Amino acid sequence: SAVIDPSAKLGKGVRIGPMLVVGRNAQIGDGCVLQPGAQVCADTVLGAGCVIHSNAVIRERCRLGNKVTVNACAVIGSEGFGYRPAADGRSLVRIPHLGSVLLEDGVEIGANACVDRAKFGVTVIGAHSKIDNLCQIAHNCQIGRMSVIAGLTGLAGSVQIGDGVQIGG
Repeated sequence: SAVIDPSAKLGKGVRIGPMLVVGRNAQIGDGCVLQPGAQVCADTVLGAGCVIHSNAVIRERCRLGNKVTVNACAVIGSEGFGYRPAADGRSLVRIPHLGSVLLEDGVEIGANACVDRAKFGVTVIGAHSKIDNLCQIAHNCQIGRMSVIAGLTGLAGSVQIGDGVQIGG
């Protein structure tokens, strides 16, 4: 019952669960596990040994390094939160976020967490960083290597954090 676009490339030993979607030109690395209901959207690249848990979504043009884990119901690459006044001054108009997300090797993203795509560039979570459940990482954030962000923490757009930082909600 999985839907895999014919242009997608699956590596050796990839395990595919039911009711999931792999989009156009997606690349899934060797030994990845895609659990039931996961979505890997168009032009996304997963390195070797990634685990995408049930109902997690990896949006278009995102890049995951090797051995990345994205837990249940997390969203990687959702559109950032940006608006401007409409020309008539009576409403707001969404500002498109055309960038992407890079999760480097060994990153873990908790359940129901969200990492927004950058406005133009790349939102980056450095190698071996761990993001707990229910965290929000907004557009254009740059998180260094081996950082730990505990549950219910939110980072506003364009925040920069160095290596080895620990943050609690």
